[in-house]
Amino acid sequence: MDIKNIKYYIGAAGIFLSLGAQAAPPLSLSQPELAKNTEIKEMPAQDNMKLRQRDEVERALNTDSYLLKFAEPIQVAITPDKWQSQLVTQDGKSSEMSIWRTKIVSSDALSLNFGFSEFFMPEGGSLHIYTPDGSQKIRPFTAKDNDDHGQLWTPMLRGDSAVIEVNIPTKQLKQLKLKLSAVNHGYLGANIKDIYDTLSGSCNVDVVCGAGDEWRDQIRSAAAISLGGSGFCSGGALNNTANDGRGFFLTAFHCGINAGNAASLVTYWNFESSYCRDPGSGDSGGPGDGTLDQFNTGAIFRAGYSPSDMTLVELDDPFDPGHNVFLAGWNAADETSTSAVAIHHPSVDEKRISFENDATTITSYGSNPTPGDGTHIRVIDWDLGTTEGGSSGSHLFDQNKRVIGQLHGGGAACGNDLSDWYGRIHTSWDGGGTASTRLSTWLDPENTGQIAIDGMNATDPGDNQLPVANMNGPYLGFVDTTVDFSSAGSEDPDGTIVSFLWDFGDGSDTSELENPSHVYTARGNFEVSLKVTDDEGASRTAYTQAAIFDQGEDELVNEVPRTDLAAGTGEAIYFYMQVPAGATDLEFITEGSNGDADLYAKQGTLPTLSDYDCRSYSSSSNETCSFPTPTSGVWYVMVNAYSTYDGLTLTGSYSADQTNLPPVASFDASFTDGEGTFTSTSTDADGSIVTWAWDFGDGSTGSGESTTHNYNSSGNYTVSLTVTDDDGAQHAVSQSYDVTIPVSDIEASVIRALKSRRGSVMVDLRWDGAIGNTVSIYRDGEMVAETSNDGRFRDRFRTTTADSAEYKICDSSGCSNTFTASF
Repeated sequence: MDIKNIKYYIGAAGIFLSLGAQAAPPLSLSQPELAKNTEIKEMPAQDNMKLRQRDEVERALNTDSYLLKFAEPIQVAITPDKWQSQLVTQDGKSSEMSIWRTKIVSSDALSLNFGFSEFFMPEGGSLHIYTPDGSQKIRPFTAKDNDDHGQLWTPMLRGDSAVIEVNIPTKQLKQLKLKLSAVNHGYLGANIKDIYDTLSGSCNVDVVCGAGDEWRDQIRSAAAISLGGSGFCSGGALNNTANDGRGFFLTAFHCGINAGNAASLVTYWNFESSYCRDPGSGDSGGPGDGTLDQFNTGAIFRAGYSPSDMTLVELDDPFDPGHNVFLAGWNAADETSTSAVAIHHPSVDEKRISFENDATTITSYGSNPTPGDGTHIRVIDWDLGTTEGGSSGSHLFDQNKRVIGQLHGGGAACGNDLSDWYGRIHTSWDGGGTASTRLSTWLDPENTGQIAIDGMNATDPGDNQLPVANMNGPYLGFVDTTVDFSSAGSEDPDGTIVSFLWDFGDGSDTSELENPSHVYTARGNFEVSLKVTDDEGASRTAYTQAAIFDQGEDELVNEVPRTDLAAGTGEAIYFYMQVPAGATDLEFITEGSNGDADLYAKQGTLPTLSDYDCRSYSSSSNETCSFPTPTSGVWYVMVNAYSTYDGLTLTGSYSADQTNLPPVASFDASFTDGEGTFTSTSTDADGSIVTWAWDFGDGSTGSGESTTHNYNSSGNYTVSLTVTDDDGAQHAVSQSYDVTIPVSDIEASVIRALKSRRGSVMVDLRWDGAIGNTVSIYRDGEMVAETSNDGRFRDRFRTTTADSAEYKICDSSGCSNTFTASF
């Protein structure tokens, strides 16, 4: 096959293999009468040859950035509708089960896999996917597969048809959320060798061969991955300095994983030949007998850095002990290796191992001179084995069996001595300097400073079991108010938890309390972590979100749109709305944006990607959540960026049988040399506003529909206006302003300040350097006199409580610094 500069996903002949069932079969297989009413969904016809030809043209035009797919996504919108019921007896108890069954047919498909954009399975329910003859079955998906992102992407089945079946207790039916959005039609598969020669080369070495004996642990860290049901890469699991078994997984940046599509990642473990095929033999270059029945589905994007071609994700489900995964160690030091080993899936066939017995060098990508820009490790040539398309993202190990890079690309193949280049762990360690562009935040979560560690088993088969951290999130609160956190449900299966460590995500001090409280001083969405450690020293860390609102700033007011909203892929923004008793026809609407924003709503608590009262999504941002008879109280809205968007408008509205609608506060402001003029533009739909209460953000207040205020010093001030209508309803709004007060050359001071027993105050002032004929005298932010510029002024006033006053002297060019008179 032609080797490209970058080793992209290659559809593999050997990968389309049976997946063994691991649990009780679907009800319809044991009770054939349930299969009689199966709906058949015929997909639009696909021309496999034209799809391949299209890919060939695109590859010719984009040799350095082309993604060779194996499947064509077909967009659908299929939800369960026609249910059957069946009385099921188990352990002497009978219960009613509901069954939904549909058959998906995509003619001439070489494989099928499925993407559910909405998945939440209640306890006791299960989703089954299998071929019509029952020869291939994916293990059932249950409540254990529910994730915050609310999606499910499946492994592949060989052939052009598959049955999707849901078995669920009837009493749980209302909790089910299931929407099939993508049927992925495979057009590369077991019969394409004559077209693309996609099987891996015969010089490759199976990991089961004796050459791999010294690398058995590291072999268990490597995996094949598919993304979006249409393309492949390699990658591997990594340990972190906390040794807590988190599912970090390293692959290549050019494999295309981001925050918006990480949920569609499927990771295949132990896809290996069961016997050693002699390197160089026809057997080694032919189809293997590996299986795809061990997998994880779904991930969370953690970091990506293009210069070193690094992407790090975290698998969102725990490792299955039966998969025996190893978390590889790594070395981020600035050094070369004396030898190297790669473990990978060439052409995404069964796992292979390759050896470089000579020292590696540090270079730029695709370049030989050292050190170049220092971002890559060059393997000059492989002494045993090679790499191919599909190997992208796979680990490169040094002589100490630690990962030092992941495969970016190169020209290596059977029959040549060309080089490969790996993005350096060292470069990716600091990356772009942020959590989302570097490895150090994730692989050294406690900032220990370690730059090299060994690996460990993902699920410890020893005597001590890992503890469980439970965070009971997500959490919500308001700025400057207390948020209570709970670790209830955290446990150690074979001992006790001896320590708790909370990080609230805002850079403040951590807490070692079991159930701490915390006050956030700024609005935003914060990632909160809880690390629990048991009496044997084993630990585990969990994560959740805390959404902190600014009262007024993040509130949706009835029928008042929030405009110009924007967010990047994977980001979420939150709002809340007070819905009165008796309100009807509650609606949240988004519209008018570039990109794709998904709308979520929930009463009483924050919605998540998997827990909500409404989720409305489409390929655009024009979406609606409707509640004809809403529960009164606080409703929370999340707008999640499926892809980057801007210019979005969000409106919340309801109808209410009430005599008074609250007013809507708003105002304009302008500033001249520290003096602010504030004018209310507030409205009241069914009456009039009777009071205006101003807070100028510097400790001063005011009233009136329009008012002025003088600031004593430059700075940023948050000004608030609270309006009250003629029926007593109120609404508040806040806006922040930068106030700049010009400073002139005036030097001013107090000569003397006296106060009588009855509160009469006399303050003598002097100044120098003022220009013009007159100056203005300001006391405590208010102008008290305009007087001749003769350098002297006596200020008289009465006060019963104050013991000082703040003064400044101003001319046409500006003001003196503020100074204090104490009396």
